Amino acid sequence: MTLRSETVRLATALWMLTMLSTAQAQEPPTAPEPLNLDALVAEAVAGHPIVEVATSRAAAAAEVPSRVASPPDPWLSFGASNLRFDAPGLETSPMSGLVVGLNQGLPFPGRLIKRRELAEAGEELALARVLTTETMVALRVREQYWALFLAERTLAITEESGDVLNGLANAITARFSVGQGAQQDALQVQVAEARIRSVLAARREGLRTARRSLARAVGRPSGDALGETVPPPEFAPRDSAQTLRAFVAANPDLAAARREVTMAEAAVAEARSALAPDLGAGFSWRIRGVVPGDASAGADMFSAGLSVSLPVWAGSKQTAAIRERRAQRAAASAAEADLLLALETELTSLLDARERFDEELRIHEQQLLPQSDQALGASIEDYAVGRVGFVSVLQNWRVSLDVQLATETLRAGRARVEARIDALVGPPSPSEEN
Repeated sequence: MTLRSETVRLATALWMLTMLSTAQAQEPPTAPEPLNLDALVAEAVAGHPIVEVATSRAAAAAEVPSRVASPPDPWLSFGASNLRFDAPGLETSPMSGLVVGLNQGLPFPGRLIKRRELAEAGEELALARVLTTETMVALRVREQYWALFLAERTLAITEESGDVLNGLANAITARFSVGQGAQQDALQVQVAEARIRSVLAARREGLRTARRSLARAVGRPSGDALGETVPPPEFAPRDSAQTLRAFVAANPDLAAARREVTMAEAAVAEARSALAPDLGAGFSWRIRGVVPGDASAGADMFSAGLSVSLPVWAGSKQTAAIRERRAQRAAASAAEADLLLALETELTSLLDARERFDEELRIHEQQLLPQSDQALGASIEDYAVGRVGFVSVLQNWRVSLDVQLATETLRAGRARVEARIDALVGPPSPSEEN
């Protein structure tokens, strides 16, 4: 056996031992508890402050219908009338007396019903916004979860690739120490090692940021410890036409927009009811004293009456309010139509993106990943026997790293697309899954 072949064999063995020992040294003593995405979503929906804001507003809106549908409070009044300045008292004038009065406002029949209907529409809108808030929070958790997954995978892949580079560096060092390696190879691997250390520092910072973002999305303090993520599952296929049909019925944002239109229509009806006059009823009891010469001998008296409001300023007040509410209804209808177009366009784009991600993932998993691994292994073997230079090994190492990172980026992107589709439509129906 020649000195060259013996050196190559020893360097290769040293590289393999270095990779094995590094992997064993970095293996954690105990595997952390993996994160459950559905549990995180449930936790966020149940306890996130922004959900509590929406539910509290809905609870407040639920108290409005009974309040606005109640008639005005009656007025109880006490007073004295027709007392003489020179001789105040009930016995000095037959017109003098103490008056107890009761007055009640009476809204025109049907007006309180319109007010209740408007308030009930507002309550339904508040409940719809609770659902949109919960959907938004769930989507945010899922997106941050997959961002954390990508941060974990890119860091792990970069560390593994760094281990391979360290093994190559050891092999080059071993060859160079016996005069078999080129100085250029040693310098190239040093540059690559410096670059990988810089990338690893950025990846670790990105991982810390991703963990804080997920904790914030769930509603936990940023310092809470989080376990590791798990890879995306095999997503159930969706029928694009059926997904688009289900979209209009299931989308929470569209449901809230429809509630706004309903509320605007109820507001128009309530404004129309203001054209009718309000009524009023009153009753008073006058307590009188006995005055000489008074034919009634100081008998108490009562008064009763009805009143009606006159909408003489309807042209500038009530009808103006009706025009205002009609304009608001038109705006709500236009906003619903615009939202439908925007969300439908977004959903169509997401369905196209889902197909693109699926196709790219198939290419990466079935072709690029195995081919890049084979190319790297072959270049290492050829370099070991002197058929290629180290620059070829380094180039294939970079290609392998890029392909692995691109594959995990596609997986995370595919998961985020599925999460966004779920937010727009809901999870696949059983018929789609089958």
